[in-house]
Amino acid sequence: MEENFNTVENMNIDIEEVGSKREFPFSKKTIFIAGIGIVAVIILIIIIVSLSSSGQNKNEKDDNSENQKEVENLCSIGDEDMCLTCKKDKCGSCNLKYTLINGKCEPTFSLRAIYISYNDDEYVELLNYTYAEYITEIEIDGEKSTPSSNYLFKSKGNHTVYMTINTEKILSLDKIFYQMRKLKSIFFSKKFDTKNITSMERMFVSCSQLTSVDITNFNTENVKSLNYLFNSASKLNSVKLPKSKASKLENINHMFEGCYELTSIDFSNFIVDSQYLTSLYSTFSGCQSLTFLNMTTFNTQEVIDMGALFEDCYELTSIDFSNFKTPKLKKMSKIFYRCKKLVSLDLTNFNTGNVNNLDYLFYGCSLLSYVDLSSFNTNNVILMNSMFNGCYSLTSLNLSGFNTENVTNMGEMFAFCSNLIYLDISHFSNNSNNYFDFFTSLPNDGTIILNNQILEKIKNYIPSSWKQQYID
Repeated sequence: MEENFNTVENMNIDIEEVGSKREFPFSKKTIFIAGIGIVAVIILIIIIVSLSSSGQNKNEKDDNSENQKEVENLCSIGDEDMCLTCKKDKCGSCNLKYTLINGKCEPTFSLRAIYISYNDDEYVELLNYTYAEYITEIEIDGEKSTPSSNYLFKSKGNHTVYMTINTEKILSLDKIFYQMRKLKSIFFSKKFDTKNITSMERMFVSCSQLTSVDITNFNTENVKSLNYLFNSASKLNSVKLPKSKASKLENINHMFEGCYELTSIDFSNFIVDSQYLTSLYSTFSGCQSLTFLNMTTFNTQEVIDMGALFEDCYELTSIDFSNFKTPKLKKMSKIFYRCKKLVSLDLTNFNTGNVNNLDYLFYGCSLLSYVDLSSFNTNNVILMNSMFNGCYSLTSLNLSGFNTENVTNMGEMFAFCSNLIYLDISHFSNNSNNYFDFFTSLPNDGTIILNNQILEKIKNYIPSSWKQQYID
């Protein structure tokens, strides 16, 4: 029995020894490496969390920056107090009535306008009464309002008006602010939806206090007419046109006529690529401060009438219509009438085969010293009266390619070309009934090339001191 006990005791010792060994199954080296691995994982997690937080902060910062920029841009059309308020409050109580939607500042109303009244008993009209039924929300000077059906109220001073207009059932915005002479500024938000609009004729006609208009949000894909859009907005000096195509546009007659203070118009984003455009009559007439125009985005393939296109653009020095194609053009009367600062013109890309009137084409272009008309086809022209009248700076004209068989009026064609010393009209016919004052106020010395047929009609108008050369 004793022997067995010893055996059991020995067995217990062995078990203890074995258990003692299992408490340290890894070497110190293994434990060290594992510790380094754990630390590395922790560091990696910290880095990932840090980068994620930094990216989120950056996105928030970018969003805030974008929102602030948007607010400041929108503020720029308001007064200084509004702008300062907007810079303090990204949204919230901003005077421009913003709401935070999906992390962005969005206008609550579809448009904001500022009107001015000079006398207490003077009525202020907000918009054409025919659109009153489409106003779903309105606030005047900070108070919700339900004005009379024609939207008239009277009060002195500046009045800030916010309106939401439901344009879903409206096909036309014609005359919506027609002759609103008390409209001082206007802002259209993205909520002012124009995708269904087919006409915007006379929209801002005679808004004589309006200085800037931004309609970049306008969708013009279905618009057919912009006739008289800004006509007689005499103080307008800044226009931002839609960032949209106008592929159904038919007419833009008188669109900017009488915008005396407008110095530039950017058509780079407003693509007038319409196969239906037939008339540009008087589009820029009376834009007395306009200095340059780039019209390379215009599709003129179907245009018939360009009459008075740049009439009275006194400061216009350069026009880029290098992409113009005019196979159907018929009317060119007064296109450059009194463009006093134009020095040279290249019209070689104009197709004039169907044109019937060139009267007053360059009338009063007092600085025009060079014009290339070598490609002009005048077979169907009826009127050429006063075509170069008042072109004081022209010294030489080669019109040898002109066919005048159908011309009935050439009165004052070269009148007051006081520096013209060389003129080639060798292929002119004598069918015209009117050569009145054909050469009034030409210089004393010069050379004229002509034929015997035309000589019979104009010999009494040619200065006696001029040299005459004849071509059979």
